[in-house]
Amino acid sequence: MVGDGDAIYSREANGAEPSRFDAIVAVIGETPYSEFFGDLSQGLNQRAPETLEHAALHPEDLEVLSRVAGMGKPVVTVFLSGRPLLTTKELNRSDAFVVAWLPGTEGAAIAQVLFKGRDGGPARDFTGKLPFSWPAVNCQSAGDGKAEPLFPIGYGLGYSDTKDIGPLPEPETSRCD
Repeated sequence: MVGDGDAIYSREANGAEPSRFDAIVAVIGETPYSEFFGDLSQGLNQRAPETLEHAALHPEDLEVLSRVAGMGKPVVTVFLSGRPLLTTKELNRSDAFVVAWLPGTEGAAIAQVLFKGRDGGPARDFTGKLPFSWPAVNCQSAGDGKAEPLFPIGYGLGYSDTKDIGPLPEPETSRCD
């Protein structure tokens, strides 16, 4: 359960003391959008983005995870995005990784799968599965024949799953050609 005094908010995780808590919940991701190339485009006449690596687009998110990872407490990352992005660096700094897409006003639904119910078990289990494959390399596109996805369409885990995926290779930032 989370309530008054059980949680703090720190945008940059500066001065965060993970030892004070049972777990760290880091909410990172893209600025909400609804059209075209999302927050990567300046309008209709723009080219496709030069990278789909989240750490290159939002280095501040990787900095937050780097500040709290490896401090003896589990890091649960909630990733807000309108599309699959290369997130291997973020996954490597997380003990659990939840793709929440862009939930709009439904943040409470995300909290229901993260926090305990009154009986001490999960309030709700995860049932969502990926509607798209998740890239393993920068600029991977469906059916490009260059690389297998990190996670295929339909991938998703629940509380009873114990799959360990890491560590993952962390590519150098590169442009899409």
